[in-house]
Amino acid sequence: MIKIYFKHTLLLLSLICFFGCQSYKTGSLMHPQLKTVNIAQIKNTTDTPRLQGIIRQKLLETFMFDGSLKLVDKKNADLFLFCNVEKYQITGLGTTYRSDYKEDDDGDDYGTEVFALTVDLAYKVFLPGKEKPLLTGVVTGQSDFNMHGDLEISRQKAFKQACSDAASKIVSQITEAW
Repeated sequence: MIKIYFKHTLLLLSLICFFGCQSYKTGSLMHPQLKTVNIAQIKNTTDTPRLQGIIRQKLLETFMFDGSLKLVDKKNADLFLFCNVEKYQITGLGTTYRSDYKEDDDGDDYGTEVFALTVDLAYKVFLPGKEKPLLTGVVTGQSDFNMHGDLEISRQKAFKQACSDAASKIVSQITEAW
């Protein structure tokens, strides 16, 4: 008797799982008529040179990884993406006691060891031949870095991480906006 109930329960659970999961689909959330994108122009209005190259590289990587839109040249694009690096900010997150500095009498010297870097990117998405943007927005990418070793190298790595964070936010907003 218990075997029959167990078999019926197992059959019922497998049917519920099979038919209950039929409505879930994987794949792109992109509009079916939009299949290609062109990263048209990226401007850098900050005082840090070459940020637009980092942004372009991270956007290319993120679009290719996402797979919802194919990267093409200007002639074949369904969408055009324009970006502007508006600003970046570096703030101190953590300090540490530095016993090797004896500049003042009491010996309490603290220095910033961990920094946060944020990059603000404004973007606009246009359809070919249209003056009004289809999508606009501002995203903030962020990254933390420390001062071990060369500060400039750490800062450049943090810029790449923050730009990658911002690029993934832009791509997700473009591909999931429909």
